[in-house]
Amino acid sequence: MKRTVMAVGLSIVCGALCAGTAAAGGPDPALDGGEAGAPAAAAAPDASANARRLTSQFARLGIWQAFIDNSDFGEISGRLTTNSTAQGAETARVTPLQGLVAGLTAAVNSGHLPPPVVAALKAEIAATQATIAQVPDYKSVDRSTTLIVPETHFLTDINERPLWLQFVYQGYWDREHEYLDRNSFNDQRVQLGLLYSPVNSLLLGLSGFYESTPVDLTALAGHAGYHDVGVKGDLGVVLSDNLGLYLSYEYATQRGDQGVSTVMQSGPFYLVTPNDEHRNYAQAQFLGSFTNHDLPFLGQLSLKPYLGIDFYDSNFAQTTDNLDQPVRTPFGTGSERMGLARVGSKFSYDVGSLVPGLQATGQLGFEQEFDNNTATVVKGGSDAVVGAGFDYVASKFVRFSALYRYRAGITADRNSSDIRMVAVFSF
Repeated sequence: MKRTVMAVGLSIVCGALCAGTAAAGGPDPALDGGEAGAPAAAAAPDASANARRLTSQFARLGIWQAFIDNSDFGEISGRLTTNSTAQGAETARVTPLQGLVAGLTAAVNSGHLPPPVVAALKAEIAATQATIAQVPDYKSVDRSTTLIVPETHFLTDINERPLWLQFVYQGYWDREHEYLDRNSFNDQRVQLGLLYSPVNSLLLGLSGFYESTPVDLTALAGHAGYHDVGVKGDLGVVLSDNLGLYLSYEYATQRGDQGVSTVMQSGPFYLVTPNDEHRNYAQAQFLGSFTNHDLPFLGQLSLKPYLGIDFYDSNFAQTTDNLDQPVRTPFGTGSERMGLARVGSKFSYDVGSLVPGLQATGQLGFEQEFDNNTATVVKGGSDAVVGAGFDYVASKFVRFSALYRYRAGITADRNSSDIRMVAVFSF
């Protein structure tokens, strides 16, 4: 599977605080290698000076960006959606062929047909069985577009500790698989929450969110629609000047249904399956930041190493379709789950001597799927990640970033590429 992803992030920060002043020992990392980041600094009352300083500290380690950016969840949920859709297509393809084999076999075994007809039917049975065994390529082109709009407001101090209100909109549009042709996968997410720093080394977040997802399953002549309501908790910890920890957990309940066209003995039929899903997603990530102030041999190069693990688990209540048949998932199970381990580093290199405000960026990494119970058609495994891009500060109010990444399957049946572009405006 080749996957092309265009991710566009727009960060607009209003209110009394537009945080993100330059951190001690290095430039302000409002954007980190293409990720939506902390807002840039602007004039603010002295009462919010501590909030601006803490925001810059969390941003330097990538913690602030992690609170905003939901792309890791998007990656793992996208893989699960791909696997589920491929399994559904394979089931819809195989079931009528198996019915044909059963009918032909019954005719052959009836004993009422002349030998030439029996021989012809046996040849057709063999050809149909060969067609069943030959799985089509479900791993072709995958394209998607993401728009992220975070907006953060400094509200007040609680016992002289800063409190922020954060709004995040994320839209995800996906065209995936030339064979499946899911040409209208449209996920919209609206999230509203509070961020609080009880001590200088700690950032807490609690948010509620709503998601809406219509899916056009063109190859199956079907459609799906889902609605999620959930809650998300975040924890960021500054372990040292160079190391941070980010933990996140979210729970959502999803309702909706999926309809696909199939073939029955009575003829074509539109099969509708309701969805009752309870989703759990957890993430843990160590984030590093090193410049020449820490390692003199780096020169103008900055390192942002990361080590993370994500786990996604959805449990499905047993429902009945419009034939009153009990169903759960396309895999016949009561859950869909996948873990993803990630290790690597992002890089930035100051080339401001050539173009003022410009940094070259890159990424090298490795990913490994584990505990994946959905790898029935599209096989999971490991892949390597390589990326290159730039970060450009046009002014203290405007910043642009872009990053191209390619995921090459090592043992996994998936190759993907994505282009992530981010624009940050501060007013």
